[in-house]
Amino acid sequence: MKDYRESVKEMLIGKTTDKPSFDRYTKKIDNHAFRGEYARNRYKELVQEKGSDANDYRGYDSKILRILTKDLGHNRLDVVVYHYLR
Repeated sequence: MKDYRESVKEMLIGKTTDKPSFDRYTKKIDNHAFRGEYARNRYKELVQEKGSDANDYRGYDSKILRILTKDLGHNRLDVVVYHYLR
């Protein structure tokens, strides 16, 4: 998301892809909750960029969902809708 790009870039300075990005990572973190938060915020961001929301797929814009499902590493609109946006 645009609001976080610079912060994330700064956090990744000096990091390599062969090692974890963080020194410590608790297993108590609900990763799907974070992914859901990202999905909802990214969806809103994309609606604002587009200037409209078609609501042509289960109450959501299918073109925006296609972008979002790729962002999340999926290729199914229903996964995004049922697991992250609701």
